[in-house]
Amino acid sequence: SGSGRLHGVACISTIGLERNGTERQGLKASSTLKRLDVETRHRNMQIASHDDFRVSGHDGANAADTQVARRDGFPRAIAIAPMIDVTDRHFRMLIRCVSPHPTLWSEMTWDRAILFNTQSEPEYCLNKNPPRPLEAIIGFSAEEHPVVMQLGGSDAAMLARAAKIAEQRGYDEINLNCGCPAATRGRARNNYGARLMFDPPLVAECCAAIINAVSIPVSVKCRLGVDHRDSYEELHEFVSTVSAVGVKHFIVHARKAILGLDTTKNRSVPPLRYEWVLRLVDDFPQLFFTINGGINTLETARDLIAKGLHGVMIGRRAKAEPFLFARTGLVFGGGGEVPTRRQVITRYLAYAVQAQKDNYDDKLPETMGGAPLLPLVWVFP
Repeated sequence: SGSGRLHGVACISTIGLERNGTERQGLKASSTLKRLDVETRHRNMQIASHDDFRVSGHDGANAADTQVARRDGFPRAIAIAPMIDVTDRHFRMLIRCVSPHPTLWSEMTWDRAILFNTQSEPEYCLNKNPPRPLEAIIGFSAEEHPVVMQLGGSDAAMLARAAKIAEQRGYDEINLNCGCPAATRGRARNNYGARLMFDPPLVAECCAAIINAVSIPVSVKCRLGVDHRDSYEELHEFVSTVSAVGVKHFIVHARKAILGLDTTKNRSVPPLRYEWVLRLVDDFPQLFFTINGGINTLETARDLIAKGLHGVMIGRRAKAEPFLFARTGLVFGGGGEVPTRRQVITRYLAYAVQAQKDNYDDKLPETMGGAPLLPLVWVFP
């Protein structure tokens, strides 16, 4: 039965989690699923086989038919922010089981991570580590569409080749990360993320190379500024320089980045300045702007779009409460059903069974047994 199968997957996955030292998450997820087993309202629901699996009521591959309308022809109002160690393919699939509406984003993926694990690229023979299957790095499920690949790096040629590989894999958009607060010391001190905002011509060069390499849209995710380069005039210059090569969409985290400050504090210490992003909308009417930072409800997102923004990106709140997006269609006028939490779990477990079977992450069996279950601990507050 559906109930028995839920319980079986919970047991298998919890074992994997315990072997990896994350017993607390495993017990919470197992308890959650046991609670689901005693519900009777949806006993007639069945878990589809992977071959027939579609997210009931919203097949991601045909998501264009159910998009939440945005102004000026920009079709999607809500996006899930790229988050390291969060927005992997399992979490993205969980969000898609909740709603067909949000645009999904990969974790930031280094250009070199793609190139050093692609046999056709010259970097492959330079890889000092055992190569990983490329699918374990950039793989995704068809139901995730639309899905954006965010790249990290600053070498135009490498970024262009990595973007081409991502396009061939089927991603709908390429994004260049100009927003993460890069480290200031040690091996992690690379020229990527917000550090690139010091050099708008370099960002323009990288974007031009990517645009010339792919036929899908190319966007930039940035901050209001970085360190001492934090005036509106400098932000305006950045957007003007980068858009001149063909970038039409900017996702702006409405804070500046402070290099040397840890990632958590960079999401709270620099003040939010939504008014700067709204000024960009007025100053660049030919471009599209999505705002990010401090947005915790769909109603807040709707109000920001009503003020003229083209889209809203939600990050940490998406991790804390993925079920938040169940109401996206209602709040933004796209309609559609609001699924129950049990329906979300049932849809997701159809995916998790296959993810475990096919070892999507290329991990040891006991590790892969638990990996797809981890996102479920966030479904219930």
